[in-house]
Amino acid sequence: MFSKAFAAACAVLVLGGGYGWYRWDNTAGYVLSVSTAAGEVRQLDLPDGSHVALNFGSTLEVRYYPRRRELVLNQGEGFFDVAPDTGRPFTVDARQSRITVVGTAFNVRNTADEVIVKVSHGRVRVQPDRDKARPELSLGAEQGVTVDARNATYQAVAAVPDGVGGWRNGRLVYRRTPLGEVAQEVAQYLGKPVALASPGLKSLPVSGFAATNAPAAFLEALPDLLPVQVKRTPGGGYLIQDR
Repeated sequence: MFSKAFAAACAVLVLGGGYGWYRWDNTAGYVLSVSTAAGEVRQLDLPDGSHVALNFGSTLEVRYYPRRRELVLNQGEGFFDVAPDTGRPFTVDARQSRITVVGTAFNVRNTADEVIVKVSHGRVRVQPDRDKARPELSLGAEQGVTVDARNATYQAVAAVPDGVGGWRNGRLVYRRTPLGEVAQEVAQYLGKPVALASPGLKSLPVSGFAATNAPAAFLEALPDLLPVQVKRTPGGGYLIQDR
């Protein structure tokens, strides 16, 4: 009788202890939700010493747990300078993709069509689709990847050292960057669409500098860099066509 009661008591203690540990491990000690408006860049200092810069029109959720640091970039763009902590990996989810680091600096842009990750220094692991068992990609400094938002296919891209997160200083740096990516990024600062007249234009390499406060001037100078012509559209946007 005593042994059965003792065993039952032990079982209760084990179950209770297990639940308590689970609750501790899954209770966020720090929570933050922040959004930026059009034309607003915001700097965030997180409690572990990490720093985040949020670009125009971005939405970020932050949750720090005892053994992990989880962030979700629902839309927009962020530059993440992560304080090392081997006991608490730092993850950023953007659409279906997940970026995992211990300590590094990298940029993530989440658009309707793709997620673009570029590394400034250190290393990151990228899961193009975190819900499927696919090999992780390992990226180092000056490396990047674009992940298609529709099917999680991906393509390697270069990351210019002084261009990763350059928008924080009001300057966009392009070194043989595909025109499709450039058009998408410049449209963010223009506040109007920048369309390409044909799919073949997407891969044209662009090298140059753009000021985030003068995106129209950069677009209008594109014919000096590429065999294209740039036209204003009735809605205030731009159309880039073959010359």
